Amino acid sequence: MYAMDKMYLTVDGQRFGTGVRSSLGEGHVELVDLNISPNLMKEISLWLARYQDEVDKHPIDAVKAERLDLDGIGLCKKLSSELSPAKVEYYSDFKGTKLWFSEAGQ
Repeated sequence: MYAMDKMYLTVDGQRFGTGVRSSLGEGHVELVDLNISPNLMKEISLWLARYQDEVDKHPIDAVKAERLDLDGIGLCKKLSSELSPAKVEYYSDFKGTKLWFSEAGQ
């Protein structure tokens, strides 16, 4: 269990990850340790599997990649809502950049 006011998390599709990692370089976070809803845990796991399947393809389908990033941003917002006031950001492995960031409590 983590203290919400000290949480800095990144949602990403990183290979061999959980879909959520510490933004402070402390590695991936097990979803069960976040105390989030079972539905959100399932959504993150399913999204991560789809994301990693697309990353393995060459060439990557840009339309699917964009959709997966948009879905990831949606998950990021849900995670931010469930873990408020934690800070949650989204990182696109497809684009190699952060796409969305929430300030604590937003």
